[in-house]
Amino acid sequence: TLIRATGDWTLRGLCLTLAVTPLRQMLGWPELLRFRRLLGLLTFGYASLHLLGYAWFDMGLDWADIVHDIPKRPFVLVGSLAFALLALITSSGWKVT
Repeated sequence: TLIRATGDWTLRGLCLTLAVTPLRQMLGWPELLRFRRLLGLLTFGYASLHLLGYAWFDMGLDWADIVHDIPKRPFVLVGSLAFALLALITSSGWKVT
């Protein structure tokens, strides 16, 4: 339940974060831009909790099993790639407008 809930909230947060720029442009509210980084960091936090829950509760923190599980299950592969991309974008300091 914990893994599913954090995954669902991660997807909701990602959608909300990605919707900030179009909403800002459509509604003409430039102050929405201040909340985008905060939403992105919260989303990254939930994604980290989701990954930790998967690694700990599903795989018992056995990194060899986790690495072998990634190519076997498409949803784990997509999640791993999405987390890597989210980590890269979150930590890079890129300014995306």
